[in-house]
Amino acid sequence: MTTTEAAPAKSIRSVELDQTMLTWETDSGLLGHHGRRSAMFWLEPSLFQLLAPLVEELGVPLFRLTVAYHASLGARDDHRISIANEGACFPEVLEGWGRSVEVCGWGKFELKWFDEEACRALVRVHHPWELAVQRAAKERWGSPFLFGKLVGLFSLVSGFNCWADEMEGEDENGVPIVDFLLYRSDRTIEEELKILRREHDEEARRPLRQKMQELWESKERQRAVLASLGEVVLTVDRGGRITSFHVPRDQAAFHPSPELAIGKRLEEALPPDVAAALGEAVQQVLGGEPHLPASYEIAAAGEVRGYSAKLTSIHDAAGAVVGVTVLARDLTERLRIERALETQLAVIEQQQEAIRMLSTPVLQVWDGVVALPIIGGVDERRVADITATLLDTVARTQARYAILDVTGVDAIDRRTADHFTRIRRAVTLLGAECLLCGMRPGVAQAMVATGVEMDQDRGPRARNFGTMQAALQAVIGRR
Repeated sequence: MTTTEAAPAKSIRSVELDQTMLTWETDSGLLGHHGRRSAMFWLEPSLFQLLAPLVEELGVPLFRLTVAYHASLGARDDHRISIANEGACFPEVLEGWGRSVEVCGWGKFELKWFDEEACRALVRVHHPWELAVQRAAKERWGSPFLFGKLVGLFSLVSGFNCWADEMEGEDENGVPIVDFLLYRSDRTIEEELKILRREHDEEARRPLRQKMQELWESKERQRAVLASLGEVVLTVDRGGRITSFHVPRDQAAFHPSPELAIGKRLEEALPPDVAAALGEAVQQVLGGEPHLPASYEIAAAGEVRGYSAKLTSIHDAAGAVVGVTVLARDLTERLRIERALETQLAVIEQQQEAIRMLSTPVLQVWDGVVALPIIGGVDERRVADITATLLDTVARTQARYAILDVTGVDAIDRRTADHFTRIRRAVTLLGAECLLCGMRPGVAQAMVATGVEMDQDRGPRARNFGTMQAALQAVIGRR
């Protein structure tokens, strides 16, 4: 046999105020009004702190209509709970409903006059709670809650759409009041709210549309700038995916179309060697490493084009690197010119070498005897060429005699004479004898006038001959 314990009895206190029953469950802290759970707030600061931010966020007009509309939706429920007689006229409804909410501190309701035939009434509320909430407010918003309740009840009882004009003031005793002039109207709170919401949304969207327009114009300007550029421009995110791609028309055959490239990884959209070159450079930029321009070539339709790509990092608002911009310039023409110049320089060097060989012809005229005819002026560079060529030949042929034929030297000065002296010294160091021939009278006089003698350095005197034949006979005769 089991026993069931009875639930503990609730401790309920109740009070009837002007035919309105208020209940309070002391154990649970629940407050009841007309059998419905209720709550009590301080007008200041609680309700003010609850409502003021909404007013600031929505603006007074939209806040008023929003509150009024939702307050009016409860008119039928208010009528059912507080009015026993379903067919009661508006004065009876206002009296019964007003009495039930007055005990909650909404204010004192007074019907100043009522014209049933014209469907008009003037209701005055003394000490309206909403005005008390706004006593310290910088921006006032009136009594939209009471407005919605009264318009809803008046429309319900009269059977017509109604509106109200709201007027704030004080009575003869200085008590705050708000008057509501209720009348039949084509205006409804719902329609007015829809209109205002559209206007409010339009106002809220205007900066967004303006920003979008600015972004669109900015993109159009960017497209125009890109279209005027001759460079390939693409952006890559941290994952290596292409986020934008611009290719000049004249280079379209060498690159994928933007439609096919955007959203793909570099290795999916570009040839392997190009993707590898750009991918390595992109990773260096993302990692903050120093990098050089990336170079690559692309072949298409039997033509090869060379590119040099410069990379820069893309940052977000916080300064973090989120991607890389690649600007690749077509250097095909430049490379062609550079290669042509390199070819021309190589030809020029070959020609200069040939000229040097022709201007310093070292001839082996006899066994152990070489001869070098010198024609024209002799400067520092030519002395170096003559010396190098002559010494190389002397060493290679094991020559014992080197004959310098200066028949082709028109004029000589101290510097030229010094050059000949240095050539002779160099030959002597290799164990050969250096002979001069063909010195013209004018050249000999000039050498005497400059004070330079061919034997001024240490060693055997330099032998001079009038002609190459005489020099050869002397050398061959000695042998």
